Amino acid sequence: MALVSPPSSPTIELRRCEALLVDEETVCKVPIRSHRGRFCNAHGREYVHLTRAYKAVSKTVEELKGQAWLSRKQLRALQDIFEVDSAISLAEEWRDAIAEEILARQVQHRRFFTTKDKGHQQWLEHLAICETRAEGLITRLRDRRLEIVSATEARRRIDKWAAQLRKVEAARAARAKELQRQIQEAGRPLGGAAHTARTSTTTTPAPAPPARTVPASPSADRVQRPTVYYSAGGFSAHSYDLEGQMPVGRPDGGWNASSILYVLFCMLLLWLFAS
Repeated sequence: MALVSPPSSPTIELRRCEALLVDEETVCKVPIRSHRGRFCNAHGREYVHLTRAYKAVSKTVEELKGQAWLSRKQLRALQDIFEVDSAISLAEEWRDAIAEEILARQVQHRRFFTTKDKGHQQWLEHLAICETRAEGLITRLRDRRLEIVSATEARRRIDKWAAQLRKVEAARAARAKELQRQIQEAGRPLGGAAHTARTSTTTTPAPAPPARTVPASPSADRVQRPTVYYSAGGFSAHSYDLEGQMPVGRPDGGWNASSILYVLFCMLLLWLFAS
């Protein structure tokens, strides 16, 4: 009876790790015995670590988005520079977290997936849009900060100018008050002396002129007109006799042309009255 050799067992082809090394070019190719996994034990653990890492960053991105995002109306409502600085810092954290998530997702996908995933690509595009929005928010916040700084500086300059103006006005008022006080002090004794001089000149009668004999006339029985004297207040300290029209009390006692003409005119008036 011939001996029959037992059939040889089929060769089991081992699967190899599909992950890329750190250089993102070399395939690992370490044999794997699991029929369900795609990576060796080391890269399997790394895959889990990177996946958890970008998911944690993704959660942070969503939280920061809710805290950092401001509408244009909310942005215009910011009036304090410290509030704007806080908003800028929060928006920058949001932007940096988005960039970190994008990088983590790209690294994880490049090393552990040989083909592109549509859902993964759409999420990256969504993150890119969010990053652009964060950059725009930061720009608007910085512009708002400049507006507040400019307005604050303008108010500071206006307040400084107003303070200087008030100081100038106060100094001007003080000078005017001091000048008025000096005028009053200087005018008080001067006014009293002037008043005394006016009183003495108006109340003291002028000296009587020398008597003159008037020639007789047909109207000799007419009542003789009284002699009127004017004080120094009327004719600069000179007294006049209306009958004779002789200027008396002149400092030099001399005659001039105007005095002679005045005497002749007065004599003519007397002659007209007498006739």
